[in-house]
Amino acid sequence: MKERLYTTEKEATDFNLDTWKNFDGKIMAMWELIFYRPIFKKYLLRVCETFISQGIYRIEARGFLHSIFDEERKPLEIDDEVAVYKEVVEEMRKIEPSFSYCLIV
Repeated sequence: MKERLYTTEKEATDFNLDTWKNFDGKIMAMWELIFYRPIFKKYLLRVCETFISQGIYRIEARGFLHSIFDEERKPLEIDDEVAVYKEVVEEMRKIEPSFSYCLIV
């Protein structure tokens, strides 16, 4: 997986390589990693913490159903996916009680 995320010396110096296509592949690999349930939850917590640190306590976000996946790379059921967002909101409310998160799907 590491080689899918990092640019190698050959990729950086091969001027015959389709750089944007190569870069797009790395971005897609990153997104695959982010949407793994445990990582996604940490990612979302960090995003919310950043908003709170900037004085933003209400977030309205767009969600992509069946984006988060489990250990077997299967998409979570909708209820399980929504539960991840709820868990994050509950944790963030411990830090900032007025925090709210509206998920639009």
